[in-house]
Amino acid sequence: MTSPGFASSKAIARFHLLQPHLEEDIPLACIAAECGIAERTLRRWLAAWRANGIQGLERARRSDAGNRRMLDPDLEGLVRSMAIRRPRPTAAAIHRKIQAEAKARGIAGTSYSVVASIVRGVKPARIALATDAAAYRDQHGFKVSMSGKGNCYDNSMVETFFKSIKAELIWRNKWDTRRQAEGAIFQYINGFYNPRRRHSSLGGKSPLAFERKAA
Repeated sequence: MTSPGFASSKAIARFHLLQPHLEEDIPLACIAAECGIAERTLRRWLAAWRANGIQGLERARRSDAGNRRMLDPDLEGLVRSMAIRRPRPTAAAIHRKIQAEAKARGIAGTSYSVVASIVRGVKPARIALATDAAAYRDQHGFKVSMSGKGNCYDNSMVETFFKSIKAELIWRNKWDTRRQAEGAIFQYINGFYNPRRRHSSLGGKSPLAFERKAA
C-alpha cells in the first residue's frame, strides 16, 4: 500500500505510522511503544482512516479558527493586574491562575495563547510604573513630602478616613470582582461619606446639613 496523494504532510505522516499495522498487522501497542505515541491516539487515527480515508487523518480545523477567543472582562483585568506585579509571574503561571479562577466561577476559561497575548500587550511603561514607585513619581511630577521624625499628624486626616471606610464598608462586605469593589467604594465616598455621613469636625452634622445651616 503506497502513501496517498493530495494530502497534507501531517496526514501523510500519520498514515505512515499506521502503515505497518495496515499492511503487516503489527499491533498498535508495538507501534506506540516504538514511536512514543499513545496507543489511544493511534486507535483514533485508525478509526478515522477506516471511516474517511486520508481525509480522516487531517488535523481538524477549529470552528473558531481565525477569531480571537474572548475572555471574560473580569478575568482579562485579572491577567493585566497579575502581569504588572513584582516579581512578575510567567505567562504560564498567570494562565494556571486564570483557569482556576474561571473554574471556581463556573465560566469558560481560555487558552494559554490568549493569556500570553494579553500579557505581551501590557505596555512596558505601565509595568515600570506599577513596579517602580520612583518612575511613577517622576512621570507625574509628584513631590515627595516627608514629615519630621515621630510626627504622626501629617497623615491623621486620611488615616481617619481609611479607618472609617474599612469599618463601615470594606470589612462588612465581600465582592466577586474588582469592578464591583470599585463601584461600592465610589458609591460610599460620593453617595454617603461626602454628602450624608455625620462628621465630628462639623459638630455631628453631615456636610449637606452643615452647608444648609451655613447658607
